[in-house]
Amino acid sequence: MNHIGFNLADSASTLEEPVQSISNSKKIVYEYNNSGDTISWIATPDDPYTKSTNPDDYYLYRMKNGTTTSHFPVTHFNVEYYVFDNLTESWEVTSNRNKATRFEVEIIMESQEPIRSNKSGSNTYHRTAWKKTFTPNNINKPW
Repeated sequence: MNHIGFNLADSASTLEEPVQSISNSKKIVYEYNNSGDTISWIATPDDPYTKSTNPDDYYLYRMKNGTTTSHFPVTHFNVEYYVFDNLTESWEVTSNRNKATRFEVEIIMESQEPIRSNKSGSNTYHRTAWKKTFTPNNINKPW
């Protein structure tokens, strides 16, 4: 299991923060398990998945140290982070990223082929959604 910034205070860490970036809610980069390795999840809405009739498919990549380890089609990927007062803020404009207390990741996948078409020609695709909130142990730890 990947632990965001686990034991990050150790001198072996290469990052100043457990989470290095959340970019436009379509990318998250973090160090895990105090290994010096970074994991990235990057959504590419401008890179459509072309092996499907679903016009909303695009790739979601998982990378380790900049090398792609897996990728698959999604129709939605979003990362939000929450501060102490439970408000979401843009990672890019926040002056104090250390206020982050938890992260919420949402992924939606749809079938590659329609399950139904109506008379107007619009298609309905089967949808599966996954949403999870992560509260890393050492985000804003008091020591």
